[in-house]
Amino acid sequence: MAKQEKGLLSEVVKYGVTASLGAIVAFAWTAFNRLPSRALTVLPAGIHQLRGPTLPCPDKTFITGEVNEYLETNIETPPCDVLLSRNQIKDLTAELERAKAVFLKERIEPLKTALDNLRKVQSNPPKEEGEFQSRLRQAVANLVYISRHAPKGIAARDLLPHLEKDVSDALADVSQELNHMQQIAEVIGGRVPQALKDRTEMYFVVDNSSDVEFYMTTHCSLAADGKELALVLEDTKNEEIPTSALVYLPILPGRGKLLKYSSQKGAEDPERNVDLKPVKEASLHCLLSTNKTITSRPFEPERFTVRESTF
Repeated sequence: MAKQEKGLLSEVVKYGVTASLGAIVAFAWTAFNRLPSRALTVLPAGIHQLRGPTLPCPDKTFITGEVNEYLETNIETPPCDVLLSRNQIKDLTAELERAKAVFLKERIEPLKTALDNLRKVQSNPPKEEGEFQSRLRQAVANLVYISRHAPKGIAARDLLPHLEKDVSDALADVSQELNHMQQIAEVIGGRVPQALKDRTEMYFVVDNSSDVEFYMTTHCSLAADGKELALVLEDTKNEEIPTSALVYLPILPGRGKLLKYSSQKGAEDPERNVDLKPVKEASLHCLLSTNKTITSRPFEPERFTVRESTF
């Protein structure tokens, strides 16, 4: 009986030791699989190099201030100094054409008519002062501002050049505004090569194969031939979160994300652009909330690059 009890106790001890070793191994394996270097995979998915026009900030201010003032429906302008999409180019071009038509009909034509009327009076001036004054003021009657501010108490012969100058100056100003609109249309239409800007968007797939959540920074860097380009996360597919406002991005267990990065201070800034074509090897480096760095597989940028014009 004692032997049987001793044997049973020995079996229990063996089972306990085996179970403990199994638990330790399982725990160690789980912990190992939770290491960022083991759990997280970052793969390059593509590089999109865009070339196209932007709406310069001074031109945006001109449209929203000086042009919209004379339109019943304001022109909605896209963000300035950012590459325009084809739809933005199409919409803004159409709106500028609408504005130009309004300026021609409601500003240029009345000014030209007033100037013609003044010159007709000048070519055949009435002899009577009162009629001379009346015809001059009638010539600019449709120009509210000029008519309202026409000097009083001066002779008609002195009033005529004064009005001619006011109308001519106004016509020159409006013509300049029309020319400005035409210049903007040419720039956003891509017809001014020196005004075109470049933008590089980089896509990476991040996969979390573990059972725990990781947090990686939205600000990473691209190491390329000994240089580093600061990148910021612009977009993460299927997420309704403002990624630009985040410091860390959650990578959920058993999930992957397609992430889009661009230059931290604007990819249109030539000082922030890196020519990736001659680069033979590059890799993405991102810091995790644990202060560990996750690095993508090294890749040759040119193999992943697609170039496109936005206009």
